[in-house]
Amino acid sequence: MPTVELHGTHLFYTTSGTGVPCLVMHGGPGLDHTYLRGLDTLGDVLRPDYYDHRHNGRSGRPPLGTITHAQLAADAEGLRQHLNLGKVAVLGHSYGGFIALECVLRYPESVSHLILLDTAPVFNYGEAILENARVMGATPEMMEALAASAADDEDMKRILKRIWPLYFYRYQPAYDAVLDETIFCAA
Repeated sequence: MPTVELHGTHLFYTTSGTGVPCLVMHGGPGLDHTYLRGLDTLGDVLRPDYYDHRHNGRSGRPPLGTITHAQLAADAEGLRQHLNLGKVAVLGHSYGGFIALECVLRYPESVSHLILLDTAPVFNYGEAILENARVMGATPEMMEALAASAADDEDMKRILKRIWPLYFYRYQPAYDAVLDETIFCAA
């Protein structure tokens, strides 16, 4: 299992392909990078360098207070340096987009490209999220989960399972197996 010790924790990472080096920042919190592995098909254009953010997936569980945008960006920069990549493309999906933007702001000399997928520049639209969930037919349990905070990894998995159907135009119960494989809770 490839890991690197950085800033008081270890980060799990893996690489694929031969193209432009690209740090891939997953969504979440509570997810790991595996759901983005479809990017492997771009291996001749991008070389995805996947990693799990601190306190997510197979990476370490340092104190929760260390999970800040500044620290997450510093972790990405530390991984870039560890892998001796030079300038990299930075790809952020969902919450990973916030981290990607933070990287560009803090380490512009390290970034060659910025790729943002299903993200936003700010997270100040909580009421709009709740209203969209209502319009999509969210149950009271889903609405409660959207407002909940997780106590631990298993609790996060339980919360995400409740709101998972809201992420799809036409949700299929078979998607639950994908979620089970995507959310990795460390022992």
